[in-house]
Amino acid sequence: MSFLTPPRGPDERRTPPPAEGGSPRITALVVTYNAVRLAPSLIETLGRLESLATPLIVDNASSDGTADMLERALMPGMLVRSGWNGGFGYANNLGLMRVRTPYTLLLNADARIGPESLSALEARLDASPGTAAVQPRLGLWEWPEVTAGRGLGITAGLRGFDLGFMRFEPEPGNPGPRPVPGVGAAVSLWRTRVLRSVGGFDERFFMYFEDVDLCLRTAAAGYSFELLPGAWGLHMVGSSSRRSEAEAWETRSAALLARKYLGGRAARMPVRTAFGEFRDIARCALRGRPLFRRLGAFVSAVLEPSIQPERIPRLPAPAPTDLPSIRPGRPFHLDRGGTVTAGPGWSASGSGVSFSGYGAMSVRSPGTVSILLESDIPHTGRLWLGAEPGPAFHLPSGRTLVRLPVPAGRSYLALDDRVDMPTVRMLYFDFEGRE
Repeated sequence: MSFLTPPRGPDERRTPPPAEGGSPRITALVVTYNAVRLAPSLIETLGRLESLATPLIVDNASSDGTADMLERALMPGMLVRSGWNGGFGYANNLGLMRVRTPYTLLLNADARIGPESLSALEARLDASPGTAAVQPRLGLWEWPEVTAGRGLGITAGLRGFDLGFMRFEPEPGNPGPRPVPGVGAAVSLWRTRVLRSVGGFDERFFMYFEDVDLCLRTAAAGYSFELLPGAWGLHMVGSSSRRSEAEAWETRSAALLARKYLGGRAARMPVRTAFGEFRDIARCALRGRPLFRRLGAFVSAVLEPSIQPERIPRLPAPAPTDLPSIRPGRPFHLDRGGTVTAGPGWSASGSGVSFSGYGAMSVRSPGTVSILLESDIPHTGRLWLGAEPGPAFHLPSGRTLVRLPVPAGRSYLALDDRVDMPTVRMLYFDFEGRE
């Protein structure tokens, strides 16, 4: 089934000529929506890729001047203004119909990849004809040693997640290619003919899990996916929508996936999926969180007409180190003076402050931190200064005071156990600046 829909307006019908000899073999396809604050970094990223990829940006009817800013920076024909906001999949399909290169780089406006890494992805697809798409290892935009994704994981219930999400991984390991269940849409290089042969994105997925559906259909067609850890990029997490909006779209998309792949010949909503969703909605109600948006999103998926059942390809079970860690909350100060700010890994609740496996710190000026930690079992660890290992520490069971010198910039208080990522409670934190 093809989801590539006819264009709706005159600006959408213009088609560029095929790529000529010696011109880039990659089209960098980007979707934007009210992304004016991201536009400068996006323009910089595309400029660095100029020799390898031709930009093609589809703006989803932004109202904040995004399209105008991009149009001033791009050559004619590189920007398509959609007449309405049809969602992420719709805009990608709109761009895909204009692509005339053998490879298509799916690139989020809040992501970045350099020319060396993109060239490595291109070379990998050249060498592996059965691979539909390949992606780099992605780090967090401001915390590059923390993984934002290294491939797409898919659970038995068809929930998609970024492999290694929010794990502290300063060392990439073997840089060679490795198979993964799928690739994320934030940064991945695809064979254009494969994207077209499977019908592009299903536009009923307005946002979230549209890449899961795309990868499931592509795998069912006999293609594979790879991660190339030696190539890397950066991705901002959560910049496309507020968390409450994201939960609603995730709910609808997950329900659509369940109907397509688990709903049998009639593509009905599986009872198990419905029960689990209503249980989660009840938990939200007990916590005092708004539930009507999420409930409405689920009902809309139940009532969505003309869902065609799809075949589920064989999905490998994720390794323990592939499982995601906790999503970061809002930054907060660890010390009373506000010199040290908590990054990913830390969590604060009514029961106190803790970190799971690691705690990232942004330090405004050099000094020494004194941290009273409490652990149920012994652990070893060290302070990492970016990607460089720093002084080691030991935590016996119980309470331990750890004193470590820290430079200005980003650092990580990390346990050596990166598989289970155990939780350590913080009871006291003090920072003493250098004279």
